[in-house]
Amino acid sequence: MAGRPRAPSPPASPEPGTPLASVSHLRTPTPAPAVDSATCGVSDGCGASSGGLVEINGDTTELLRSSMCELAKLVVGLARQPPAHCFDKVVTAAVAPHQLPPQEADELVRLKDEVSRLQTRCEDAERGLANEVQLRTAAEADSVRSTEDFYTIHDANQDLRTENEELVARIRELNITVAEQAHGVQRLKDRCRSSDADCAAAMRYVAQERE
Repeated sequence: MAGRPRAPSPPASPEPGTPLASVSHLRTPTPAPAVDSATCGVSDGCGASSGGLVEINGDTTELLRSSMCELAKLVVGLARQPPAHCFDKVVTAAVAPHQLPPQEADELVRLKDEVSRLQTRCEDAERGLANEVQLRTAAEADSVRSTEDFYTIHDANQDLRTENEELVARIRELNITVAEQAHGVQRLKDRCRSSDADCAAAMRYVAQERE
């Protein structure tokens, strides 16, 4: 209808990523009071004229709330280090961080301590495992050297055993030779005694013949 006042349009919300300077200008426009002949002079209407000034009763609270909201956004944006340059950062800074309940916070601290303790044990276990690996490597190297020394000594012992057997066989041969030589010497001694007896008999016979 021609005499009906137009409803004020709602304030446009800023898009994400809108700079802070642009957000500060997005204020709710002040609607002009609709005064017609039917409502002029009524105490519970939109407004009353007094001395040429129009008092607004309906939208004052909304305008004040919008202004305080914009002021809060500006304060939050200026308080950030570094300052917020877009609407998303302003909203993120304005929202209070999530606070855990005391029990969950204590549980989280306990779990963090447990994780730290397990990490320390894991590091200790890794160091112990590294030491064991080093010791095992050193033991394997010592075992290889000991095996090589064992086979070297075994081969040397085998050579000595073979040489000993050869020496024993040669000693046996020499013993046989010595026994044969001793038997020959004994025979020579017997022949020598027999010759001595024959010589003595011959000398006695010669002496008798001379007499």
